[in-house]
Amino acid sequence: MKTKRIISYRSNSKFKTVPFIRLSGEWLQSFGFSVGMHFILTADRNSIKLQLVDSKENVNDPNTSI
Repeated sequence: MKTKRIISYRSNSKFKTVPFIRLSGEWLQSFGFSVGMHFILTADRNSIKLQLVDSKENVNDPNTSI
């Protein structure tokens, strides 16, 4: 699936404008992403990846949080 979207913005706790991406829709469930599930977000330049994980799985990356 490919769709083109625009990155929006919102204010953070310091009233600074930051990039904002919201993902929602029935298409998420069709790819296995259901309410309450845990996922890992991996990002690098020009790429963001979401990967479902077991809620009990330990992530050994200090820069990762669930």
